[in-house]
Amino acid sequence: SSLSKFCPEISNPMLKARISDILWVTRNGKINFAIMAVESYLKAAKDLITIDEEYNKNDVLKLLERALRLSCSLKNHPQIGILYTEIIKFSKYEITNNNVDIFYVLKLIELMLELAPPENNISSLKITLEKIADESVNNKQYFVSQRAYESLLILAYKDEDKEREFDIYRKIADCYMLEATLRNSGFVSASFINRAIDTLAKIPDTR
Repeated sequence: SSLSKFCPEISNPMLKARISDILWVTRNGKINFAIMAVESYLKAAKDLITIDEEYNKNDVLKLLERALRLSCSLKNHPQIGILYTEIIKFSKYEITNNNVDIFYVLKLIELMLELAPPENNISSLKITLEKIADESVNNKQYFVSQRAYESLLILAYKDEDKEREFDIYRKIADCYMLEATLRNSGFVSASFINRAIDTLAKIPDTR
């Protein structure tokens, strides 16, 4: 098609990523268009960060998420595998060096937990998550701390650490109870108390 002929010549990485992605998804192009899409998504994300000082972090997240999801499904291909590793490294860098926006960091970590390969060591994310959880509790941002604890729970599952898992369940339950105390509505508070009870029920001998 004319698009497949035109696509490799596009200089704008965002446009190139979108078109090559469409060509791959609609089966109008071979795997070289998938490779081109992943490369271009990653380049577009890096360009946003380095060129635009007031870049929208949600835009970066969307680009990295699509690059990760696309590369994750094709990571057995040598060239895609290299790109996949590069995206994960870049995401790790963003997590440890861009901790101003908590939601940005949390979303990146959640993507890593969902899409990073089992052999990729992501236990280093524990320190960042624990810091977010502690600071959020101190700032009474209990939804944020709960979200951080949910990611820590996934890491505990991966490590098969039952004691750690039960400790995190208790902390999540504490977040629900603290959130309940902030609410003026009895029904809303009661719903958080119910969630705390359901969470504690996952720990043996906590009746």
